[in-house]
Amino acid sequence: MDLTGEFRGGLRPRRITALALAFCLGCVGPTRIRTALQSPPLRPSASAAEPSPSYTLSSPDVIDVLFANRPSLSGRYSIDADGAVGIAGLGRISVDGLTPGDAEMRLAAAAGMAAKRVHVTVAEHNSRVVFLFGPGAGQERAVPYRGAEPVTGFLRRTSGLASQAKVDEVSVVRPNVAAGRRPEVFDVDLEAILIRGEDRTNVVLEPGDQVYVGATRRSIWARYLPGGDWADKSAIPPH
Repeated sequence: MDLTGEFRGGLRPRRITALALAFCLGCVGPTRIRTALQSPPLRPSASAAEPSPSYTLSSPDVIDVLFANRPSLSGRYSIDADGAVGIAGLGRISVDGLTPGDAEMRLAAAAGMAAKRVHVTVAEHNSRVVFLFGPGAGQERAVPYRGAEPVTGFLRRTSGLASQAKVDEVSVVRPNVAAGRRPEVFDVDLEAILIRGEDRTNVVLEPGDQVYVGATRRSIWARYLPGGDWADKSAIPPH
């Protein structure tokens, strides 16, 4: 076969161009997704890295409490195993299960002050975590849970997409151990969320969730299904 004829006839250059174009188009999607993920969100309240107002306090979280014009009461307090903080002059005050805003009202009442004169922030989120896994996630680690946060917000604050991550293979696993149910796997479509503005798969994380980057659904289920059952497609729950 005369390959030089193809070059002279212009077929081979066109084929090469087509292949190069296809390759470039394949790179554009992931690049746009990474750029969008690194950019500030259009709606900060939906995916900001700041702790959610819905976050509820629990042991062993640590909180900073500011009592206006009462420096003797202000300070950093650890929430003990009983869910209370001990403040000299006020005694032990339970804040377990309260949002920072609710804790402000309870502490203000104990100090005989207006709620607006007490400010509570979470200094250390120690009570709950979300796990980050996968070959495209960089360092696998437990990340402090900060309240209701979409998975895109979580990936932003953790820099959870390594440079070689497969952006079309991001999933959230909800083990459901406490609920006594089988685990659930939610596939995250970053392109739909970040490029097309479709939030349907932008899962709001819960404590104990596991975020997998660059891991296929089958490889994820292999961690949960016993001895080889994962190899049977019927053992893998549908989407």
